[in-house]
Amino acid sequence: MTQYLKFAIIIALSLLQTRATAQTVQLFYVNPNDTVFVFGDKINIREKPASDAKSVTQLNIGEMLIVTEITETQTTLNNLKMPWYKVRFKGQQTGYVWGGLISVTGLQKVGDVQFVTGIVKQNTVTQTDESLTDYQVEMRAIKGGAIVHKVNTKITGSGYFHPMETEIGARGLKGYKAILGVTLSFDACGYPWNDWQVLWDGKQLSSLPVCVSVADGGVFSHTERYVFPQPLNDYETGHFGDESLLFFAIEHNEREEQEDGSWDENSWVRARLMKKVGDNWVKPKNMNEPKQ
Repeated sequence: MTQYLKFAIIIALSLLQTRATAQTVQLFYVNPNDTVFVFGDKINIREKPASDAKSVTQLNIGEMLIVTEITETQTTLNNLKMPWYKVRFKGQQTGYVWGGLISVTGLQKVGDVQFVTGIVKQNTVTQTDESLTDYQVEMRAIKGGAIVHKVNTKITGSGYFHPMETEIGARGLKGYKAILGVTLSFDACGYPWNDWQVLWDGKQLSSLPVCVSVADGGVFSHTERYVFPQPLNDYETGHFGDESLLFFAIEHNEREEQEDGSWDENSWVRARLMKKVGDNWVKPKNMNEPKQ
């Protein structure tokens, strides 16, 4: 069995579990008394947890809410099934908001610009004999209560959405002020991590391709990442070259026990230059295992 077949099987198994369970749980961590932020633009706060209930008021994108209760009521919109939250806002006013209208990353900031990220659509896609779940995720830049730019991507994975730490300076990449992002992951061995990073140049967002990484029991790991001019920390690498260049890299390690008790090891690293097309950066071709 090749390493790519194993990688595909691991992802397929985790995605099948997502299909069975993700729609009945929250897709991001929210607890009573947590502060959350509006992802939708001019959303209705309802009197009851239902999309046809009377509107109490409308709130703008980026406004703050305090969660007071997570209801058992769920509603499906754009194929996305999410619970309703009872919230407090603007002092002591209360009402209900559907989970798909809340930012999964909280509120991220760079200077006077704010950023929210939400799930805008969920699709079930049939590939060969299996049905997989895709999330259409969008990041929106807000200034003065209005959306100034937005980008979106597709993430196929399992678990919960988490915000990535905002990196001011964009690791030295020329023309950019910050890196923002979101991770979709499940905290268990053998489940893929999906990292979506987005670059901010002060006016526009630029989407990077989703990095998928997975590790299983010390015998298999597949890590995708970007190589910026400067490293994030002592554990990362930078290319220290032309500050306008960005690379996409894969590090692959696989160990298989043989009948005689020895281990057959296959490890390789490959990096290729990325190109920007429109608002997005494109993953390079020919990232498969190097020929022996």
